[in-house]
Amino acid sequence: MEYIIRNTDLGEHDFAKAIAGNTVSVLTLDQKWHHLFAAEGKPKKIQEQEKRVTGWLQAQARAQQELKELKKLKATLMDNIVQNMDGAEGKNQRQERKLSEDRRLIDETKQKMQECEDTLLEIPRHLKEDNDLLLQLTVEYCYYQLRTNAAAIGEIGDWITRMRMELKRQIIRKQRAEVSNREIYAYMHDVFGAGMLNILDLQYQEETEEPAGQEPKGPGPEESQT
Repeated sequence: MEYIIRNTDLGEHDFAKAIAGNTVSVLTLDQKWHHLFAAEGKPKKIQEQEKRVTGWLQAQARAQQELKELKKLKATLMDNIVQNMDGAEGKNQRQERKLSEDRRLIDETKQKMQECEDTLLEIPRHLKEDNDLLLQLTVEYCYYQLRTNAAAIGEIGDWITRMRMELKRQIIRKQRAEVSNREIYAYMHDVFGAGMLNILDLQYQEETEEPAGQEPKGPGPEESQT
């Protein structure tokens, strides 16, 4: 299901002002946020924005893991240099090359560590921007759903009101018909007498297959043609 973006009364500036000073958690990590779309599913625009937020989280996790591994590598290289520097006067050419290579690797490792740290400093800003946009899209979706449901509730409520009124009318009509039948049968009893009425009841029931005192079904096909 798609909905009209920015169908709320808040523009981008007003929305930013509304959430200013409030700490908003990363929505994709909140299970309750996912439950907001349980009924209809996530619209395409929200799915796309969710992927951007998830992408920053994954990039952050990769950078953190890489930095952790680089720190371990740096520590190992430092230990190698310290060991190779012991007894420096007796070092041979191979040890010198190994020491030089370890120093080069340390410099390279430091550079990569700096890149990871720069990335980790930059990611939170991008993550917040995309998370805030995801929040705005979510708010717009939720209010769209609320308004749509409110309209449906109103229409259904009106239908229920009409049906209740119609039901009352039909109940009254049924009650009147029942009262009329009882009165007619009572007067017939008085006019024709119990004996004749019993005979008429038998004939009436055979023709209509309805018990006495109830509204007749009307003439059959043969009677209606005559």
